[in-house]
Amino acid sequence: MNPIPARTKAFTLIELLVVMGLIVLLLGGIGLANRGGSGQQLDAAQRTVASLLQATRGQAILHQTEARLLVAAENPSVATKRPKKLSFFLIVRQNDEGGWVPVNSGHHLGNRVFFVPENNGDNAPLFAHWNGVARYSNVSSEELMVEGYEHLESWYSFAYNSAGVLQNAPPDLEIILGEGRRQSAREIVFADERSTRGIILRRVGTYSLFRPVE
Repeated sequence: MNPIPARTKAFTLIELLVVMGLIVLLLGGIGLANRGGSGQQLDAAQRTVASLLQATRGQAILHQTEARLLVAAENPSVATKRPKKLSFFLIVRQNDEGGWVPVNSGHHLGNRVFFVPENNGDNAPLFAHWNGVARYSNVSSEELMVEGYEHLESWYSFAYNSAGVLQNAPPDLEIILGEGRRQSAREIVFADERSTRGIILRRVGTYSLFRPVE
């Protein structure tokens, strides 16, 4: 009599969501790499960041731990010749020892699209203010030590707990992306408040895409 074959373990819904999120992320990266106008690049960046948020939430639920999507508030590598401050996104999760470990190798939005923080901080200006009135990402930077990025301490952080609930939503957290021009390693100029895209994050894990200024 032939032995009964063992049942193949099925994918859970969360695992499928994570895989789908990564596929969308790759497609978004391809869109960013293509030549196109600023509007197309901003749309692609908006979709990519939304996919990163979905993947971060999936990591938190799948591993039953806190996971965060981080945005570099400093240049992520002292050796790189291409500054990536405000354009480098990294997914991390908490390990059993309470430390933070990367889930991916990070994603760079490119040379023309940047995360737009609310203020310049305490140091020299990071970027020139908008010429008009526009919305900013309403989250503050914080110090966080990440394995492999020990030289980088300051990040903008979007945290999900093990239930997939957004931790730091005030009640609605906004991510604003803008087309900019890097003047130097320290300064980024955003000349047109109309060249922006946004994401509204809600505590339950949902989000909405929008254009701040038409």
